[in-house]
Amino acid sequence: MEKKEFRELVYDAICTVTDSETANTKADLAADLREEMLSRVVEFDFIKKDGSTRHAYGTICPDFLPQVENDGNPKKAASAPNYSCFRYYDTEKQAWRAFSVVNLVSFEKGGAEWSIVIYLYIGTTSKAFGKSWG
Repeated sequence: MEKKEFRELVYDAICTVTDSETANTKADLAADLREEMLSRVVEFDFIKKDGSTRHAYGTICPDFLPQVENDGNPKKAASAPNYSCFRYYDTEKQAWRAFSVVNLVSFEKGGAEWSIVIYLYIGTTSKAFGKSWG
C-alpha cells in the first residue's frame, strides 16, 4: 500500500474521534512512522490507555520479524483492518503490540526526532494545534 493511501485510510478512521486538524497531523505522523518501520526498527513514543507515556522500539519490516511455523491448522479468517490502531512488532518485548494512532506522540526519523505538540487552552472555546519537528 502506498504511503498516501495509508495516510488517507488513517485520517478517515480517526477523524470521527478527533478534530480534522489533529486527524491530519496524526495521519501524517502515522504514515511517516509506517514508512520508517517498513525498513528498520524505529524508536517512538505514544500515550498508553492509562495516560502514561510508552517509549518503544518497533518494526513491521519482515527482516526483523520472528519466523512463524505453520502448525498445519487452517488459518483464521482475516478481520477487516482497523486504521485507527497501529500494529507493530515490539523488538524489546519480542511480541506484537498496538496503540491508537491518536495517541502517537513522536518517533525518530532518520536520526532526528519528529514530534507533535498540541496546545489545548482549557476553559476557553479556542484550541491551537501545532507541529514541532525537532
